[in-house]
This record gives sequence, structure tokens and C-alpha cells, in this order.
Amino acid sequence: AELYKKVFNKELDPASISLERRRLQEGNEEDYGTGSSKYGAGGEGDFHRVLRLWVTANPAEISKSYAGARTETEFSLDSGDRIDSVYHLSDRTIVLEVKSRISNAIDLRRGVFQCIKYRAVKQAMDVREDARVDAVLVTETDVPGELAALLKRHGIYHRKVDHERS
Repeated sequence: AELYKKVFNKELDPASISLERRRLQEGNEEDYGTGSSKYGAGGEGDFHRVLRLWVTANPAEISKSYAGARTETEFSLDSGDRIDSVYHLSDRTIVLEVKSRISNAIDLRRGVFQCIKYRAVKQAMDVREDARVDAVLVTETDVPGELAALLKRHGIYHRKVDHERS
């Protein structure tokens, strides 16, 4: 509080801290629970579910090179996590994390790190020595510049899809 006053030349209102913390959580597609109960009652919102199912059913809409992929949704990893969607191709596997239009910047950032984690764990699970696993973050919104840079640095493809898709 003292540092805040020196920097901004005004008192820090404790109520504003609580308000800002609540605001930052809005739009968070929070996964409830852990392990096998992670997606229990109330865990997944309608926007996320619809996007996840659409991504799983439409690999060619994410990239033409994914056409013909065998797809799965809510793919369980040995880490206890579940990947929103996975595409299996003859030369590689694609792990996809989806973030709907209600995701805020914090949730989008979490999605980047989910992609990094899921790619690493899926690759570790693959019995093939030269298994190629790519990661894609699918959103219904643009990602902020800092997240675009983070995606690029970690070799994660970003695909924005229109929320009014057919």
C-alpha cells in the first residue's frame, strides 16, 4: 500500500483489489476438480462444449492438411489431464486445446501452456521413437500480441474460428 501511494500518489483501496481479482476470473473456462472428476457436473460450459465438438468433427476446417484425420475428443493423458481434441494422422498427432469466446486473456494464456504440456505428455506416451506431436490452440477470439509471440516461440499453431460457423 505504501509503494502504491508513492508511485500513484493516492491511497490503494482494498475493495478495488477484490474487484480486480473477480474481474480477472470472468470469462475463465475453469476446469472443475481434478483427475477423472475434472469434467464432472457443471465443469464445461456450453460454448466450450460446442466448440470442442465442432473442432473434433471438422479437422479440415482447422487446417487442410488435417483432412481425413481420425479424431477423438476428451482424450485422456497419463498425467490425468484430458485433451479437448486429438487428430491422428499417419505422420503425426495433433493435440488441440479450445478456448471459446468467453475466455479472457488469462484463460487464453493458460491455453498456451496447456498446449505445451499436452504436446509433451502425448509425445512421451507415444511408443514410436520418432513420433511427431503438434499442438494447436483454437479460439473464437484474437489472441493478444504477447500470447501470439508465446505461441510462435513454442511452435504452437493458433487457429481462430468464427463463433457463427455452420
